[in-house]
Amino acid sequence: MTSGKPTPESLPKEPLPRLLAVMAWLRDRQHGCPWDIDQTFRTIAPYTIEEAYEVADAIERDDLPALKEELGDLLLQVVYHRQIASEAKAFGFDDVAAAIADKMVVLRSMYQYAPGHPAGSMQLLSGDPDTRDKPAPKYPDWMSVAHYLLSQQSGAPRALPGYIGINPPTEYNGPAYLGDAYSPFSITGDPSDPKFVVPNIGLTDQGEIGRLQRKVGLRQRIDTLDRAFDRSAELDALDQFEAQALSLLTNPDTKRAFDLTLEDEATRDRYGRNAWGQQLLMARRLAEAGVDIITTSLNGKL
Repeated sequence: MTSGKPTPESLPKEPLPRLLAVMAWLRDRQHGCPWDIDQTFRTIAPYTIEEAYEVADAIERDDLPALKEELGDLLLQVVYHRQIASEAKAFGFDDVAAAIADKMVVLRSMYQYAPGHPAGSMQLLSGDPDTRDKPAPKYPDWMSVAHYLLSQQSGAPRALPGYIGINPPTEYNGPAYLGDAYSPFSITGDPSDPKFVVPNIGLTDQGEIGRLQRKVGLRQRIDTLDRAFDRSAELDALDQFEAQALSLLTNPDTKRAFDLTLEDEATRDRYGRNAWGQQLLMARRLAEAGVDIITTSLNGKL
């Protein structure tokens, strides 16, 4: 609003602020246009629809000068609705822009040239340039490579695996020649199901834990007899699986990381009470618990 009658000289110089100022003056109760002052959301709506159709018509005719003009007319409708809302103290132009801007994020997109899903998946995740579909990957995917490299770093054993897949996309990908030790610890099922649990983690019975550890120690002593015959690294993979499994079974902290019931109901609702939403919530919990690599995928309905 202005305190006096507007003049061309009093208008802002920049186009958008000038447009907003003109609309505010058109609806000014003292200096504005009676027709504009009388308009409401409902009375303006048909004009908004009409301008949208005129934008489409200009596009259909490949008429860029007309498209520029029609987009301006459509913007005027947006500004009109914004002005009415602003007078009602509902929202302003920045709020309208934020309503769409807040839904956007800048991502670097990736694409592939393979004709089928197997080769395309291998291209994106392992860098395999071959566009032919194969029954198994030739090269390890980046998740397995990262898992391998991180596992070479020294440090105290961790309660959780370094690489976890929640319904992971392993149909066309995997560790390839790195060996199964660098596959993800896979969680399958629907985390939104009230009966969903990750089995065999976080045992609390100390007697059961002790018996398990004694069995593992006995097997390790027996396995030392077979080391001369290990030529494929399969026993090394087995050892790493065993260490990972033992940690999952005996460390109670692992159970907390996977337990979605520890989240408040509002958070679970925000993520979505469906398979995809709860998979992402579990992924967030695992990241907070220190898991380095987490992958998840969705097939079918939410």
